[in-house]
Amino acid sequence: MKTLIYTTNLLESREKIINNLDFLDDYKKDKQVDYLVTIKLNRPIRDTTQNGKYWIMLKAISLQSGYTDDELHECYKQKFNGKEIAGQIIGQSTTGLDEIDFEIYYKKVKQHGESFFNAYIGKPEDKSYALWIQNTKERYDAQFLSL
Repeated sequence: MKTLIYTTNLLESREKIINNLDFLDDYKKDKQVDYLVTIKLNRPIRDTTQNGKYWIMLKAISLQSGYTDDELHECYKQKFNGKEIAGQIIGQSTTGLDEIDFEIYYKKVKQHGESFFNAYIGKPEDKSYALWIQNTKERYDAQFLSL
């Protein structure tokens, strides 16, 4: 049995949670069962626009650094989305990050790319942003097609 409770009103949420826990208590009386209750923030997962913006930025950093976008992605996952396992930092997938956490991750990667590699990364509010994206894609494709 899986029950999802979604609401934006805190008082209403508490009441729904309590009612569901009371129901589970009644349901459990004649059975030997345990429950796992998970409470988490309900925030939307990042969308394809955020993902596309991120990969264009990686292409721009790639042009300045000499590393591929995939190499940079692995490096940045480890640096900014890592988890320690047996004394090693392992980069975690970014696919589960919600919009807010992904934006924080994006800003860290952008700041590092600009400061460490001196990469120029266009901003959506710039009038020339669309041209920057097009030029970045064309330069990146040309660089790797010539190998």
